[in-house]
Amino acid sequence: MKGTRKWTVQQEAELYVPSLTIKSSLDARFLSGLKDEHVEAAKVFKEGELARIWKGGCIIRAIFLDRIKQAELANLLVCLRVWTLEYFDSKRRERLPANFVQAQRDYFGAHTYERTDVEGSFHTEWFKIARQSMN
Repeated sequence: MKGTRKWTVQQEAELYVPSLTIKSSLDARFLSGLKDEHVEAAKVFKEGELARIWKGGCIIRAIFLDRIKQAELANLLVCLRVWTLEYFDSKRRERLPANFVQAQRDYFGAHTYERTDVEGSFHTEWFKIARQSMN
């Protein structure tokens, strides 16, 4: 990685200033440089089949997974739009959705989380709750 985009992203990190569209362009450039790997992976990993398997064994059982199965995912360019929307949301919201990230960190590493209704740090036995809900 070299050049102005690299320096911009480095400055972004140092100054805690988001430049998601620039980072997105860097990511797109990196991914385009891995074309051979993508072509090989596409032979092995069929996105539609992965969506079908995911639908069968996951709590997410929605119609949109059928749409994913039919989509030509390799040609969808959504990262830039998603990151731009996330940036817009971060500017207009009073509170960001970091609670989901906190829950994931607690689930995988018992890092605890904070609640908005009660002060303090909390930990949940997520596996225990999952087992109980299956019975």
